[in-house]
This record gives sequence, structure tokens and C-alpha cells, in this order.
Amino acid sequence: MVRIYALVFALSGISGLIYESVWSHYVKLILGHAAFAQTLVLAIFMGGMAAGSWLASRVSQRLRSLLLAYAAVELAIGIIAIVFQPLFEASTRLLFDAVLPAMEPGAASMATKLTLATLLILPQSLLLGATFPLISGGVLRLDQKASGGTVSLLYFANSIGAVIGVLWSGFWLISAVGLPGTLLVAGSINVGLAFLVLGLVKFGEKEAIATPGIQRDVADGEGLHWILWAAAITGAASFCYEIAWIRMLSMVLGASTHSFELMLAAFILGLALGGLWIRRRIDTLPNPKLFLGIVQLVMGSLALATLPFYNHSFDIMAAAMQGLSHTDSGYVMFSLTGHAIAMLVMLPATFCAGMTLPLLTLILWRSRCGERAIGQVYAANTLGAIVGVITAVHLVLPAVGLKGLVLFGTLLDGALGLYLIAGAFAKTTARRRYGWLTAFSLAWLACLASVEFDAHRMAGGVFRHATATVPEGVEILHWKDGKTASIGLLRDGRGHVEITTNGKTDATINVSGQGAPSPDEMTMAMAAVIPMLHTPQARTVANIGFGSGMTTHMLLAFPQVQRVDTIEIEPEMVRLARIGFEARVPRAFNDPRSKIFIDDARAHFSSHSVRYDLIVSEPSNPWVSGVASLFSEEFYRHVTRHLSSEGLFVQWLQMYETSIPIVASVMGALDSVFADYRVYATDNFDLLVVARPSGSIAPPDYRLLDEPAVRSELDRLGIAGRADIALRLVGSKALWSPMLAARGVPKNSDYFPFVDQNAARYRFLSKLDALPLADLGDYPVPVLEALQLRREPEPGPVGASTYFDNSDNAHMAQQIRDYLLEGRTSASLPVAFWSSLATIRDGHDCERMAAAKIFALLDLSRRTHPSLTPWEIDAVWSRIGSASPCNDPGTRVGEWVAFLRALGMRDWPTTAERAGGILAAEGSELAGPPLEILLLADLSARLATNDKEGFLRTAEDYPLSAVQDGRGAAPLLMELVLAQARNLGWRGPLVADTAAR
Repeated sequence: MVRIYALVFALSGISGLIYESVWSHYVKLILGHAAFAQTLVLAIFMGGMAAGSWLASRVSQRLRSLLLAYAAVELAIGIIAIVFQPLFEASTRLLFDAVLPAMEPGAASMATKLTLATLLILPQSLLLGATFPLISGGVLRLDQKASGGTVSLLYFANSIGAVIGVLWSGFWLISAVGLPGTLLVAGSINVGLAFLVLGLVKFGEKEAIATPGIQRDVADGEGLHWILWAAAITGAASFCYEIAWIRMLSMVLGASTHSFELMLAAFILGLALGGLWIRRRIDTLPNPKLFLGIVQLVMGSLALATLPFYNHSFDIMAAAMQGLSHTDSGYVMFSLTGHAIAMLVMLPATFCAGMTLPLLTLILWRSRCGERAIGQVYAANTLGAIVGVITAVHLVLPAVGLKGLVLFGTLLDGALGLYLIAGAFAKTTARRRYGWLTAFSLAWLACLASVEFDAHRMAGGVFRHATATVPEGVEILHWKDGKTASIGLLRDGRGHVEITTNGKTDATINVSGQGAPSPDEMTMAMAAVIPMLHTPQARTVANIGFGSGMTTHMLLAFPQVQRVDTIEIEPEMVRLARIGFEARVPRAFNDPRSKIFIDDARAHFSSHSVRYDLIVSEPSNPWVSGVASLFSEEFYRHVTRHLSSEGLFVQWLQMYETSIPIVASVMGALDSVFADYRVYATDNFDLLVVARPSGSIAPPDYRLLDEPAVRSELDRLGIAGRADIALRLVGSKALWSPMLAARGVPKNSDYFPFVDQNAARYRFLSKLDALPLADLGDYPVPVLEALQLRREPEPGPVGASTYFDNSDNAHMAQQIRDYLLEGRTSASLPVAFWSSLATIRDGHDCERMAAAKIFALLDLSRRTHPSLTPWEIDAVWSRIGSASPCNDPGTRVGEWVAFLRALGMRDWPTTAERAGGILAAEGSELAGPPLEILLLADLSARLATNDKEGFLRTAEDYPLSAVQDGRGAAPLLMELVLAQARNLGWRGPLVADTAAR
């Protein structure tokens, strides 16, 4: 029967761990993710569990059946879980839509949010805290012969259930059914367990009746107070370890949600195995107090051993990464490797921690405290954990860092162990009493003095780059363990300074004053400039994420801006950014219009009644745990409450460590909230989405580029003028929404967190399939203009070397124009251009050379069409047409010249006619780039001229699937064109088939 109840409690552990993570996630949507808010969430949850355990210990003796009470508690937990989602949505809607807007920001609004958070999770926390004392006491009433073994078995069962719960929910359940569905599953488990236990109580072995007369409270027992103190101390120490180890390992495994789940599973697995090991030994221990002291001392020593091992964990991960393929099976091996490293760090010490609660419970049980012992020990341990969290996060970690936090935890465990051992050896020789003290103290002092965490390893991002350290020549200027992350300031040999978060670079600036700016500078500057062009009337701006301060600095370059509020969650980010970048971005730190708030973005907006004309969101990568909530539908709806009537929202979206499904999920969330948006590529790897909740986005006002402070910054970045900005426009809601919706990816939501669940895997896979989104405007066929996203190319110079291939190609196109039309040569033109031009000019063997000439013409169109104006294109192709008799009208090559000339001039009726003619004449013999360009030109032109019949005819007659399936150079452009046709209702069989694929 005991084993059956152990299985019951294992299942309860599965659901309990799910609740701990899921409910905490919900409450953080109210309080935010800042360090203070995270501490409050944990305090509410664990404080409730401690109170529930203590209450259970107080009433257990008066209950005839503890197992019936346990069944009732499980039933109540299950019912609350089942109704939690609608209750949460209703209460938060009332809070954010009615209550907070009517309140002044400050203490009152924070108290209101805290009250709601407490009301939402405290009841079930109380109930969860009561489960262990009730089922343990009830099972002990069934069999009191091996009380220690029984408690150990139940402790093991619940812990191993928690391991299963964290892995099952984290890696499958939440992805499959979302947070609401996960709560329903967990709630159903609890309800099922309640009825199972009711059946066992009714038809199984009966519990013995408690005998209150022979039981006493710990407070009544002489010399027993130390037991509760010991439970509290070991709880505090364990949480110090957990916080430190998770932060340490996040720089080895990565700071994704899945990495945290693997670390948490390793931590709990150690507790479970320790409980299992002690089970068969605990009731035969002659002196449990002495054994507990030894366990505490060994635990502290094993925790000390993690300090010298930590530096080597980077080498283990680097070696593993270098042997892994970037496939789904490789990601599984990457996860298993991370789990193995986490177990090497955590499991030895947590194995000892798993013995402590059973041992303390046994000591109290043998002191005739009875059933009360279970609840009292559990409550004291949980309260100690709360104190440990608060002390670790807000006092120890900021003061002495991660190494100091581990040492602090070992000091607690070591001191407790030495106290218990000294008490047991009170009547022995001094050598025996103080030998333990000497050995542990020497080990502790050795770690303090000789073990140093290697910042070159911690900043290296081994989980991304497969190298254990930063590249040679990189200098660590500063390293600081903050409350929420470890921040580094690095400088390479070129004078580029970068700021990192948990080993991941967040921003880089060239502060040397020599050489080109860093790629990040372009994105950070464009995040300010582009939206300001679309909303020149902006006076109040919010910027989410401080980074280097470059975006804030750039926003303040516009004189009409009266205030920029920058919200940053980690104070050390701002402090180290000031050290590294103040000289380069002084306005961010010294301009009186700049206000910096240390807070979570969602919490800041709900606590301040300001409505902004512009909100710029620059979070870290979506795969970082907690960051995905800044890309969710609910966050976007929350943000719109704090925009002015004509305000704009800007989302920075990284493409270099993601994939099309992640982009589609984020864009789906934006799509559901904003009436219109424009998408700009700041460089080859980053997108900016400029969105408006209602109405259409106004055209850019390029006059703002002439503001002196703005012009000075753009000159440094190599931005020559308006043409540089215009060519970065690559998408809009009208164009992208149909294309990405066809992917069938769910929109990202706080409740259905597709991005959080999948971003880390796509980062590892390194598909890079999202990068072509930045190149949609850099193709011989000007599809974006045919679909009326943007006008013909802006006249004027374009800068070179701006980390954007489209810009570099536009600069080259202008040099080609100057050579062909004016004879001005440039040494920077590539050899491939001269080779193509020579082939085009060759007048011999026209028939035999036709295929080579066509490829050369296509190469010229690729270099010139995206960037030159129609009149420039007309002049260029006029020169090309007369360059060789092979290019004369009526010849095969001449037909291609006429087609490409019409295409470059954006003459869509003529383009459709010419493309159709060539397809009819030689389409069955074409393949590769010639066929792809013809098909895209034909379909785009027919969309531009509203020629449905011609579009469907081309779609029926030619193999579009070869282009869309990736065998062509521009599969995304083909997707874009076909999606527009479907959106218009043009649904021929092949068009519909490509959508289904």
C-alpha cells in the first residue's frame, strides 16, 4: 500500500512542478520579470507552501483521516487549475483596462498588482504546501514500523515526479497544448488522484487514529529548536546553490528556457536520488543527528568542488559542440550534453540535500513530535528557502558575485554540519571535535583564495560558437554578476567594445575613432532614425532595452524629442555601458531629456500613465528565456494602451539565429494587433518592424535627415541620404501577412508560447532561412514595386560598406551607370561585371553565344535593376542594345534585351508581353535563373496589371514549385507573389497547391 501511495505522490509531483512554473509565468505577466518581481513571485509561491505545510501540521492530529484530507486538497488544487485561465484573463483585463489607468503610478499601483498576484496563486500554494504533510502522515498511520524509510520514499517519489513534470511540460506539453492546456492536464491529474485516493481509503487498509496525547510540539521539546533552524538553513543554502549554479551554467548551456528546464531537472533529480538512497538506511541509523551533520559537511564540500570544476565545463561543452551536427538529432545530443554537465555540477551536492529533510523529520518523529514533525520541518525548510532567495539575489550576489554566492551557501552548510558534529562529539577529544572544522576550513579558504572564474570563458558564448573562450586578442575590461544576469565589457584589437549578457553579445560599438563602425551601430541607429522619419511629430519616446545606449543617443539627436524613457531590467547593464560607451553616446547618459528606469517593460508601462508617441523595443534574442514575452500578442496589446493616438511601435527582430517559423510567429502576433506595419532591413541580419495600431503609416519625411546632429551620426555610419533608407524597405502588412500566414505557424502568445518553446532549437539548427527576407528588394525583378510596397528607387547617392548587401550593390549600380553612360571607371567594380560586359559586347557567333549572353544580361540586370531609376535603366539598356549586333531587335538576345529593359523601367504591361513571348518561344527549354526571372517577372507584371487569366495561365504552364521549394534563387519572392494572388482570390490548382506545401 505504501508503494501505491508513493506512485500517487509521484503523479502529484508531476502536476506540482507544472504549477510552480506555469503559475509563476502567469504572475510575472502582472508583476514583470525584474529581479524584485521575480523575488516577489517566489516569495508568494513558496511562502504559501510554507504556510500550508505549517497549517497542516497544526490540524493533522484533529483529523480522523489524513488521506481523505489529502484527497480533498488534491481535488481543490485540480479545480483551481481548471478554472485558472478564464479567472486570470478576466482579472487582469479588469486590472489593466480599468483599475490601473485610474490610479497614480507608484506604491499604490504596485500594491494593487501585488494584491491580485497574491490572490491568484496564494490559495493553491497553501494547498500544495499541505500535500506532503498530509500524505506522509496518512501513510505513516498505515505503517509506523519504518517511519524514516516511508518519508524518504514519498520524498523520492514526489521529487522524481517533479523531474518528469519539468521535462514533460517543458519539452512537449506546453508546445502541444499551451499554458491553458497544460493547466488542464495537470488539473485533471489532481482530480484523478483525488478520486483514486478516495477509493483507496474506502476499500483499502484503514489508517490508525492519531493519539494527540502523546505528541508534542517542537516548541515544547527541550533542545529540539535546532531541528527547525537546521531545516531553514539547509533550505537557504540549497537555494543559494540553485540560483548560483543556474546562472553559472546559463553561460555554458545558454540562457534559453529549455536550458533552465534541464538545469532544474538535474537539481531535483539529485534531491530525488538522495531521498531514495537514504530510504533503506535511515531507520537503522544509531545517531541520525551525527549522520545529518556529516551529510551537511559533505554537501558543503561537494558544492565547493563545483567551483574549480566550473571552468572545465566550458571545455566539455566546446568539445561536444564541435562534434555535433546542426540537425534535430544534434539538438537532442546538445540538450543531453547540457543535462549531463548540469548533473556533474549539481547532482553530488543535491544528492546530499535530498537526505536532509527525511533525516530531520526522523529526528523529530523519534522525539515524539509525531505527525506535526513533517509539516513543521517542511515549513521551516521552505521559509529558509525564501530567505535564501531574497538574501542571494538582493544582497550576496550583487556584493560578491556567483563564486561568492556558492561560497556563502557552503558556509551555511559547513557551519551547520560542524555544529551538529561538534554536538555529537561533545564528550570526545578536541582533535576529534575540531578535525572536521580544520579540514573544511582549509578547503573553503583554498577555494576562496585560489579558484577564480575565468571571464574569458564566461564571455565566450560556447553554446553559440563551440569555442571555450573568447577569441585571441579580446580583453575583458569589466565583469559583473548582476541580479538578473552577468554583464561583461570586452574590447578587441580593432578598438570595438562590446557588452555581453550571460556570454551573449548585446551591442558593439567602435570607440577607437578609427576605421568603420561596427555592424551593431547601424541597427541601433536605424532603430531610432527610421521610425522618427515616419512620425516626425514624436515628442515622447520609450526605448525598451538599454544595450550600449546608442538608440537612446540617436533618438535624442532629433531636437523635437522632449523625453526619452529607457527601460532596462538589469542595472549593471547601464553601469557598464556608461563605462564603455559614454564618450561615444553621451546624450544617453547626460542629456536631461534622457530618463533611465530599471524595471521590466510590461511592469513599467502598467505603473506609469504616460502615453508615448513612439515606443522602440530592442530586446535580446527571442531564444533567451523570458525575452519571448516581449514578442507576444499580449505584450503588443499591452503596449498599444500606452501609445498616443498616432503613435508608432518599433520591434527589432534578429534573423541571424532564428528561422522563418519564428519570424512568422512574431509577425503573426504583430498582425493581430496592429492595423499597418512596414518592415525595414537595417543590415543583412536584422529587421525593424514599424507598426501602427490604427490607420496607415505615413510616408517617411526625409527632411529630418538634414538635422545637424542626425546628419553627423549618419555620416559616420556611411548613410549618404534618403536612398539609403528607402532601399531598406522590404515588407509591409499587405505583403507579408498573406505570405507568412500561409506557413501555418501559430502567432506567438504568452499563453501559447511558440517562440519560447522553439527559438532555442532553431538557433542551434542555424538554418539561416530567414536571412533572405532582407534581400527581397535586391533582385532583378522589382517585385516589391510591382506589388506597390515601394516606389521606384530614390535618386541620390548611396553609401558603401554599410553592412547591407543591398546598399553595397546600389552603390555599385551607380558606378556601373556612371561608367556606361559617362565613361567614368571605378577600380572597385568586380571582375565578374567586366566579364559579363565583355560577353554582352562580343559580336561574334551570336547564335552559339546566345545562352552565355543571356546569362551576362541577367547578371547586369541583377546589378542594376534594384537600385537605378527607370530613366537610368532606360539609358543603360539603350547602350547595351547598341553594344553588339547580337543584341539587335528580332534576335534571340535582342528579345531578352527588350524584356529586361521593360522590366527595369517598371513598364508592367510591356514586361508581361515580353516575358510571355519568351516563355512561349523557349520556356520549355529554360531552367535555372533565366526561367526563374521570367516567371517572377511575368507573374509580378500580371499582378501589377490585374491580369488574372494571364497569371493563372503562367502558373499552370510552368514549374513554379521548383522555385518555391528552394531550387531557385528567390523562393521567398515566389511565395510572396503567390500569396498575393491567393489573397486576391486567384486560386488556380497550382497556386493553391504551393500554399498547401
